[in-house]
Amino acid sequence: MPVKLEMDAGLYERLCPGIRIRPLDGTRDWVRCADLQKEIWGYPDSAEVVPGSFLAITPHIGGLLLGAYAGRNRLVGFAWAVPAFHEGRRTYHSHMLGILPAFRRRNIGWALKMVQRDLALARGIHEIHWTFDPLQSGNARFNLCRLGASVRAYVRDFYGRSDSPLHSAIPTDRFIATWSLTAARVVRYRAQMLAEAPPTGRLPDRWDPVLAAESRRRADRPQRIHLGNEYLFEVPENLEMLKKENLRAARRWQTLLRLACIDFFAKGYRIDRFVEALINGKTRYYYLFRAPTGKEGKVAWLSKCKFRAEPGTS
Repeated sequence: MPVKLEMDAGLYERLCPGIRIRPLDGTRDWVRCADLQKEIWGYPDSAEVVPGSFLAITPHIGGLLLGAYAGRNRLVGFAWAVPAFHEGRRTYHSHMLGILPAFRRRNIGWALKMVQRDLALARGIHEIHWTFDPLQSGNARFNLCRLGASVRAYVRDFYGRSDSPLHSAIPTDRFIATWSLTAARVVRYRAQMLAEAPPTGRLPDRWDPVLAAESRRRADRPQRIHLGNEYLFEVPENLEMLKKENLRAARRWQTLLRLACIDFFAKGYRIDRFVEALINGKTRYYYLFRAPTGKEGKVAWLSKCKFRAEPGTS
């Protein structure tokens, strides 16, 4: 028997007027969700699309398949999570969250994730995981600055080759996000969003002189700087534009971030903030790495390393 979802999305729907959130229900919804994947991610065929016949098992296994509907029941976005285990704990793995381009920047993704959170907590689950591209600044801002997720793991070429134009040209390296649903930061960010005062990614003032000193650099190379036991690593403002204009630079950027993350995470560092800073009239974006509590954490910093192209990156 399907597991019934008891939910009240009205609290979140008021931040995305004209949108209703409810579970996908029935063959028509599941088939539409499969078609939506092609529209959102630009898949040229069905090889990477999760078919409706597979999505149909979601309510029977305790999964969460939520849809965002506009107008007369038009599906414009969805979030799909399946039951999982992590370090012996029951969790969810949120495999997909997608919104049609015309409906983005309207808090729909946030509302879907909030309903997902409420349903998970109602089932006694306190953690959700998912993957995202470390070089996609928009996804980083959403996951870290709006939801309050954190990152402690990096996986090289997680999905292998993809036919999606959004994932092409470079390996599908991914962060694994951890969303601790009752963490103080998550609760605080939710309250700020509901108060229509979203959390900001403003970098603390103590970084200003450090960034100013590092502002002269080649535009196609990321800044890699530190202050005490905190480290910043820059990400491109627009990965797709960078790939079109300078694919070699995009591949170099990915390789340098990969090497940094492997080193940092092995030493217990984490990322829980995505920040921005205005330097010479231009906004730049960074991950903020923090050492384990009470540890200074010495890292073999990349500025001392020579760049070496890896297979598939040049």
